[in-house]
Amino acid sequence: DIGRPIPKLEEFDKKIDFFFQMKHDLSNLKTPVDIHWLRINVQPVKIALVSFARQWEEKFTMFIQKHTEERIRAVVEFVQAKLDGLGGTSPVDDPENSRLLYQTMTDIRDVKLATTAMRKIFQPIRDLCQLLKKHHVTPWGLVELEQAPPKWDEVGRLAFAEKEKILPLQSQEVLKIRNQIDSFAEELREFCQEFRRECPFGAQNAIEGKYDQSYEKMNEYYLRTLKIREKANDFNDLELLFDMQMSNYRELKDCVEELVLLKNLWDGVVLVKGIFESWDDILWDKIDTESLLTTARDIQNQVKNMPKGVRAWPVYRWLQDEVKNMATVLPLVNDLHGETMRDRHWTQLMTVTKKTFEKGPEFCFKDLTDLQLHEFAEDVSEIVDQSVKEAKIEKKLTAIKNVWSKMPVSFDCSNPDCPLLGELGEVIERLDGDSLEMMGMTSQGRFIEFCKPVVDEWSGKLRAID
Repeated sequence: DIGRPIPKLEEFDKKIDFFFQMKHDLSNLKTPVDIHWLRINVQPVKIALVSFARQWEEKFTMFIQKHTEERIRAVVEFVQAKLDGLGGTSPVDDPENSRLLYQTMTDIRDVKLATTAMRKIFQPIRDLCQLLKKHHVTPWGLVELEQAPPKWDEVGRLAFAEKEKILPLQSQEVLKIRNQIDSFAEELREFCQEFRRECPFGAQNAIEGKYDQSYEKMNEYYLRTLKIREKANDFNDLELLFDMQMSNYRELKDCVEELVLLKNLWDGVVLVKGIFESWDDILWDKIDTESLLTTARDIQNQVKNMPKGVRAWPVYRWLQDEVKNMATVLPLVNDLHGETMRDRHWTQLMTVTKKTFEKGPEFCFKDLTDLQLHEFAEDVSEIVDQSVKEAKIEKKLTAIKNVWSKMPVSFDCSNPDCPLLGELGEVIERLDGDSLEMMGMTSQGRFIEFCKPVVDEWSGKLRAID
């Protein structure tokens, strides 16, 4: 860690010059000030303003000074630490001391990783020191900074030499580490198989509403993956330390990614079921199917756009079916709200669904969802269609009854002994039209079963009138 990025020195230089000049200009202001006969003592204000300008100048210079000293200290301490580590006892002199070998390998690795950064770091630090000197500030560590580059060159030489010396010891340790990594890979393989077997990818808990069990299982495997991830990172560190080929542990990454997807999917399951269950208590007369259908279609689009990784899982297919079924049920509920539905049609609905219910004041949305209407969509649509056609027949039949119950007929009584029927043009025209309507009704088959006696009665009456 070489510290925070170097700030833009030009901007700091401008700010420091700005407040320095401000301080200088304020200090040179004349006091007191005479305005005609009025003398004003501005000395307190002048002192306060000069103090403010000085404080802001110091804020910028102290920030740069602190930043520079932190950077010098970090570089000097790092170089000295590596110099001490690589210049001390060599693992070759104590081959049984694995801790010393690991420490030496760590020092060599640090030197390797820091080489590029160290080549670039010295000049920016010198630029920081020059800026401070310009503004009459001397940072700590200038001597140490000048000694650091030759020391770093010495560190590089020691690292290269030590690496050559410990190569046989390194090879022996690599074999041990490789065996440990192979054992860990087998452990990881077994864990991944168990993960896919035990995690709630199935829909059983969703069907039974046991959401807590699914979350508990996911939490359990999340904690276990953290521990395994920690071991994997330790092995990656060893591979980096000993210049071994890095293992990517793809199976572990897949498990972590699947766990995140699975958790998000179960969040979706709980959310969707919560929304659907919140509709259960809506009374029949209060159901706004248009609003509910809009919500259901939005949910359907969100489920459809879920990541591809979840689409093969049974719990996703179950959620997809639940949303699809609700999107199918709501239009049917809207149709059942029609004014043409009569008690006989609700009885037909019970017959089709093989379930009974009471359509009273407490009849609500849940009573309809319990009927599993999505499984009888065609039958329900047929019942609604039948109710519409029967309503039309009923309306026409009522109109015919009302007309002919009050149809006036005039008589010519100029001959008292033999009254004659008067003009029948309008009556005959109406009779012809209504007779055709009755013939049409009789051809409707099952749609007139509910009123067949009345149809037959009025068909006979119109024939009698004819």
